[in-house]
Amino acid sequence: MSLPRVSAHHGPQTQSFSDQLALQQQQFTKTIAKLREENNPVVSAAQPVTAPATIKRYTYNFSGSIGSPNIGQGILYPLQSWQRDTWDYYYVRYWVLYPDGTSETGTVPWPVRFPQSLDPIKLGWRSMPLPGPEPGYVMPSDANPHPLVAYCYEHHYSSCPVAHD
Repeated sequence: MSLPRVSAHHGPQTQSFSDQLALQQQQFTKTIAKLREENNPVVSAAQPVTAPATIKRYTYNFSGSIGSPNIGQGILYPLQSWQRDTWDYYYVRYWVLYPDGTSETGTVPWPVRFPQSLDPIKLGWRSMPLPGPEPGYVMPSDANPHPLVAYCYEHHYSSCPVAHD
């Protein structure tokens, strides 16, 4: 089987499949040789290695919280939302990382709310204080809250400090 080939100088020509394959193999061989030469570990080893001018070290300091050294950082994830009057309401899941490296995650049994015009969740914020329960909220008797939620509910904070003992 042969494929027609058009040449600017000679008009239609045919090139056999085996000729095409041989040409491609020749091109592949050249490409592989070039790549091996560029990636030769012996050539790379012969080149001088320059040390960085200075060594940079980075650390993450959790103790920079305002107030109590037990304050952590938390993220809220909306699970369900609705609007009523001028408020946006959410049931949320939270994740908190404390300065000592421990973390806590759980769901908040009360709805949290924000003014519609200043809703941090709509604005894309997730790291914020946990809003406490509204006045008069009663936790279900069968609830088994994680420590942060239990602490917030027990003290009826309007904005719960993300802290633990």
